Amino acid sequence: MSKVIRAIDLGYGLSKFVQSVDQQGKPICRHFPSVAVASDTQTMRGLNVRRRDTIDDQVGNVQFEVGPDVLQAQTGNHVGREIGNNCCKSQNY
Repeated sequence: MSKVIRAIDLGYGLSKFVQSVDQQGKPICRHFPSVAVASDTQTMRGLNVRRRDTIDDQVGNVQFEVGPDVLQAQTGNHVGREIGNNCCKSQNY
């Protein structure tokens, strides 16, 4: 019987996770910036731009985009990184 490995580490700088295992059973890991960008997904999709490797997540009344391509979502504004004593209490976190 083969074992299934699942791990996620949501850190201050990077979100790290095990994606799968290789032929020898070693974990294949990936990571992306721990950044949440407030986004207007309807506007971006209306421009017929390439879909980024991100997901949309709504927190309260604000729509955020997170994932491996999240830095492509920033438009010269604050990228949503909250690093400080109250990071885990912030809306972006």
